[in-house]
Amino acid sequence: MSPLLRSATGPISYSLSGPQDAGTRDLVLVHGWCCDRTALAPLRERFERTHRVLSLDLRGHGQSRETYDDGSAGVGSRRGDQDEPATGTVATRIEEFADDVLAVSREAGLHSPVVIGHSLGALVALATLDRPDAVGAAVPAGAVLLDPAPLAHARGKAFWADQVEQVSRDHSGELRRGFARSLVLPTDSADYTQVVEVMASVHPRVAAGGAQAMAQFDGAAVLGRLSAPILVIQAATAERDLDRLVPDRALLTLGRTVGAGHFHQFEVPDQLEPMIERWLSVTDLSR
Repeated sequence: MSPLLRSATGPISYSLSGPQDAGTRDLVLVHGWCCDRTALAPLRERFERTHRVLSLDLRGHGQSRETYDDGSAGVGSRRGDQDEPATGTVATRIEEFADDVLAVSREAGLHSPVVIGHSLGALVALATLDRPDAVGAAVPAGAVLLDPAPLAHARGKAFWADQVEQVSRDHSGELRRGFARSLVLPTDSADYTQVVEVMASVHPRVAAGGAQAMAQFDGAAVLGRLSAPILVIQAATAERDLDRLVPDRALLTLGRTVGAGHFHQFEVPDQLEPMIERWLSVTDLSR
């Protein structure tokens, strides 16, 4: 059984792997929209050889759900056959997810971790660097953004704003199945059956909350306040002009994988791992 952090916002399930005394940087892996921690398993399996790695399911995802005896998942609303309301809540802001990540990092005893996030998780990773009340050893020293969801791109933000209502009614998961498949290039060769079905299985309210969070996150403002290093690794497409948003250009490193779609952690982990390890080795993470 994975340990659970129990808080007012509901349970957060996580796992901790890798050597406990390696003397290397602690890492936190944060999955993307409607996924769970298995979406970053290819990187976890590589990094845990030399790093202490924390993987978690964001609230409402994977094992971080309220589960009732009939097998259904609760999302913070009162059920008619219950005397007490469920304790879980739906996150509608990236900052809420970021606070969960920071809380789990403290619970696990991490020291100055680097948060590695994919897609929506990349926004969460960035937001962990911008929480003014964060204190203690578990405050992140930097972040890696893997093919992030729109950070400042207006049309990208508008797309997610338009999806909120549609996704909230996607009880069959077909809308999300189609979206997941659209992110896979014709040349991608990994088996995405599990990813597609995981994305389709998340409760529609949780999915809509994530869409709203991506639409409303002010990535431009956070980049404008950036005080810790970040590495952004794009995949098949790249958001332009991110460097113009960061006053201290030395804090931003941009990269791109070759020959892979959005889920490049499945297609080319052999590209991502050395890129991230090199960045960790040459970057001042002394925050």
